[in-house]
Amino acid sequence: MAQRLSRYLVDVFPGLETASSVKKAIKKDSILINGRIGNTGDYIRPCDVISYTKKIDLDTPDLDIDVEIVFEDEHLLILNKPFGMVSVSSRHRHSIQGYLHNSEFRNLDSDLVFPQLIHRLDRDTGGLIIAAKDLTTRRALGDMLEQGEVQKYYTALVEGRVEECPFKIASKVDDKAALTYILNTQPTNTEDRTTMLSIKLATGRKHQIRRHLHSICHPIVGDNIYNKTGLNFGRGLFLMARRVEFLHPITQIIVSAEIDLHAKFNKYVRKLSVL
Repeated sequence: MAQRLSRYLVDVFPGLETASSVKKAIKKDSILINGRIGNTGDYIRPCDVISYTKKIDLDTPDLDIDVEIVFEDEHLLILNKPFGMVSVSSRHRHSIQGYLHNSEFRNLDSDLVFPQLIHRLDRDTGGLIIAAKDLTTRRALGDMLEQGEVQKYYTALVEGRVEECPFKIASKVDDKAALTYILNTQPTNTEDRTTMLSIKLATGRKHQIRRHLHSICHPIVGDNIYNKTGLNFGRGLFLMARRVEFLHPITQIIVSAEIDLHAKFNKYVRKLSVL
């Protein structure tokens, strides 16, 4: 029985897993039937040849973005996102997505036009972010994130003295379960009372760390959303993703990547004397 193009295409090509994504692709003239542009009302016959070319709107993308690659193999990448850079931009300008689109990577799977981000970081948060080079890895890592099998560790400079540690914050975020572990503290040398925290993120709700720390009266320094009238050292948000660890979904080898504390944090870390 003949099917309409819009119904037939759902989950046929990577990136067209929903009826909405199919309609958008057809609207952008990305679907060809026997070499001609397909329309929503077209019916598909058994002998028809259908092709999909993903079209990306680029507005003079930045080609000289400097992003450090911390880990890379034939299946995935771990990058160090600079502070102030967005993860994803609808027009790809000055974003990690734009960098991935405009760079050449070895062993890139033909299923993907360019490496795909597995998760995102806020614009004001710097640090480690993961991208997949092939569809199998992307799906596997996505499932692992949902199951809490990707361990993500952060460092934050917060207002006030945090004395008791470790502890957890389990208050809901947007009515959804959320869990943040505060692992340990580090002394600081700021004029105002502050504490450096090591954090493990167990769930990934929007602005979870920022909202959780604000909820216990220890907001992050430089947080212009949840701490507008609080401490601001003029160097942006003091939150960075420092370490990720997970079992590689393809090679089954533990992947552990860690970066040094950013220079803007180091200025405020009190150096402990060694006896």
